[in-house]
Amino acid sequence: MKEQEKLKPERKKKSRTRKIIKRLIWPAISITLSIVIIILLLYKPAGYVPSDQAATLGGGKQLSQDITNRLLPEFYNGIQQQEPFEMTISEKDINELIAQSEWPKYSEGFVFYTPKASLNAGKIGLMCTVLQFGLDVELVVTIEAEPKLDENGLLNLNLSLVKVGAVNITPLAAFLAKKAYQEHKPKYIEPWDWRSKIAGSIFENAGFDPVFQVKNRWVRVEGLDIDKHTLKLRLSKSQSPR
Repeated sequence: MKEQEKLKPERKKKSRTRKIIKRLIWPAISITLSIVIIILLLYKPAGYVPSDQAATLGGGKQLSQDITNRLLPEFYNGIQQQEPFEMTISEKDINELIAQSEWPKYSEGFVFYTPKASLNAGKIGLMCTVLQFGLDVELVVTIEAEPKLDENGLLNLNLSLVKVGAVNITPLAAFLAKKAYQEHKPKYIEPWDWRSKIAGSIFENAGFDPVFQVKNRWVRVEGLDIDKHTLKLRLSKSQSPR
């Protein structure tokens, strides 16, 4: 009896310790997960240099001679022909063309810096540094698509990946972006506008007739092949879709 009475305080002490551990373990796990998620969100891919910084280091936004002397004449000469023509565009060319737009852009309390494009087999990717107003925190958003033409010649962008840092948020991003687009879609954008076509492909997974206007000329994409660092396009002269 005396031995059992001596063991009671020890058992109570162990029981109390277990309760304390149980109460602390889930908050501890939650805090640890939060720290891991923050680290993953703040993750920046090795070697990633935002295009804004690259442009600054490179001396501004002036188009390279390769674009002005090769790509532009090649495009305008091709569009004069009645037959389809092919163009090969490098990853570097795409990034220079992207940089020609006004950056950074501002939307919904966020600052979006110049995206950096990457080309791999069958995929085109965009990386963009995003900063929220009032917070000194930079996040790197990565988007990947696998554009394909179907048997009817319709183009589908096939959005395949959206990441913030190292966190894959593709399903959540698709849902939120679709909802935001439906709520805030500008009424003045016509269905034939390329912005409407791209939005429909991304948010509705719908193919569209790949006819675009370039400098008052209408051009159709008849074929595309994405390889590492290069994009090959088969283009033809087209009529206005309106």
